Amino acid sequence: MKISVIIWKHEPEEGYKNAQWLTEDDYERIYVVYTLAVVKDNIPAERLYQKCGYQLIGTVSLGYEAYGLPWYHL
Repeated sequence: MKISVIIWKHEPEEGYKNAQWLTEDDYERIYVVYTLAVVKDNIPAERLYQKCGYQLIGTVSLGYEAYGLPWYHL
């Protein structure tokens, strides 16, 4: 089974501050995809998101290393 999830918010995860975003808009004006997660190595899901216009802008830690999730693609 392959699982994915999306959570939307007006506030970013702490680690998002380390990314170089493609907009200067304030977070009150945009929704942040708080979590867009797919099971590790779910390449078809990653390609689908890219096909829908999502762009990979970096890889950062969001503080979930203790759960075996050290890196996230943003």
